[in-house]
Amino acid sequence: MKLAMTWKKFAITSRGAVLCLLVAFVATPARASQKIDSPDEQLAIQVSESQTREFRVHLARSAEERGRGLMFVRKMPRDVGMLFIYDKPSRVSMWMKNTYIPLDMIFIGPDGRIIRIARNTEPHSLASIASGGPAIAVLELNGGISDALGLTEGQRVLHRLLPSGEAP
Repeated sequence: MKLAMTWKKFAITSRGAVLCLLVAFVATPARASQKIDSPDEQLAIQVSESQTREFRVHLARSAEERGRGLMFVRKMPRDVGMLFIYDKPSRVSMWMKNTYIPLDMIFIGPDGRIIRIARNTEPHSLASIASGGPAIAVLELNGGISDALGLTEGQRVLHRLLPSGEAP
């Protein structure tokens, strides 16, 4: 009888331990090693009359998606980014909490043109990075891409959900 009680107690505590381990596993940022790839959307930036730079982007349209953004991503292909879309133009502010890679944040105005580029933002920083004016979207790319490709304010960003109404 005593052996049966001990075995039952062991089974209960074992299940409890397994449950605790499972909860701890789920609660830890499993995304800490997240890699982002295979986005479905195409986007282009018109750098001159005859030349565009093309990217594949993930969309962040809901408040939850925008809040998560590229947090916990440790590696991203050079031609991949994330496009944050807002319902109406407003002053936008972002930060780099839980973001492991430097990013270029490209703020896009209501006319579909770049209004500001925050270059090589600092990972894990809680500093606010502001749009500097009303923005309808923000494009996040790997840090340094803007300089490497010659991206500047005033260039048009082409995507099906942006005011330009065009897609690459």
